[in-house]
Amino acid sequence: MSLQGIKEGRIIEYIDQGKVVCAFCLQDKGTRLHLLTSLNRQVNLPPKRALLISSDIKDLSSPREEILQKLKQAETRRNRLKEEVRVKDLWELIQDEKESFDYPYLAQLCFGEVVTDDHISALVRALFDDKLYFKMKDGRFIPHSVEKVEEIIRLRQEEAEREEALGRASRCLREALMEGAVENPQIEPEIIHVIVDLALYGKDAPEYGYGKELLSRIGYSDISKAREILIKLRVWEEDEPVDLLRFHIRKSFTDDLLHESGRLNTAPMDFRGYEDLRELAVFTIDGPQTRDFDDALSVEMDKDHIRIGIHISD
Repeated sequence: MSLQGIKEGRIIEYIDQGKVVCAFCLQDKGTRLHLLTSLNRQVNLPPKRALLISSDIKDLSSPREEILQKLKQAETRRNRLKEEVRVKDLWELIQDEKESFDYPYLAQLCFGEVVTDDHISALVRALFDDKLYFKMKDGRFIPHSVEKVEEIIRLRQEEAEREEALGRASRCLREALMEGAVENPQIEPEIIHVIVDLALYGKDAPEYGYGKELLSRIGYSDISKAREILIKLRVWEEDEPVDLLRFHIRKSFTDDLLHESGRLNTAPMDFRGYEDLRELAVFTIDGPQTRDFDDALSVEMDKDHIRIGIHISD
């Protein structure tokens, strides 16, 4: 099973898109292997990507259909043998040894002293698919520690719970957004909270990844659509004061404060000593975190001249 001396006519296995692919080597060009896969596709592969190379050499002059049939038969045998590999039992047998193991040795522990290319491939396929008890590195397998296995199990459980929550939330939202849905759809507050944060903070939302995936599952690829969703769900109004919500500025005030603000708004102003510039479109230049918005600019176009006004509140 050495990578040295690769020749035409051998079965080559490599990993593509997370799966082990079984192929037949039609030509060895030194730096590239020209392969025929079991799906009747021809590919070029760098030799370093070869995961397993059979010791048995097939006849290159065989008809293409015969080669494909042998490939499929080999793949079937290897997948069937894979089911016999008890990965956890194998890990428990060697995990205390704190070293890496080559494929043939582990195959012998599983199947006995005499192993074929099929047995070795079955072992590799089983460990590669499982990924819980072993990691693959430099053509060998290294058993995970007990702590690492427990961590992977915990992470897988968390991912499963997250997937379940996403599925439940997306189904609920999809039903609520359907035309003719009930007037007040029952949606978990946690879901609404995630969408509100997405509408307010975008990529800075605490659960941005979760929220983006949730919107994607109900057909919204743009997170800016979160506001539109909240309006459709009747959580927000069309003119919802987003900036006030974003900066936690209160929207309700006491009667005394409302009375005083109303008085100030209608109180006569003394413009003596001042020029009235209220007809200008003046915009603040203070940052969003500023407590006092008291610096502003205005721009006026006069033929080929531009007049810039700098405004500082008194």
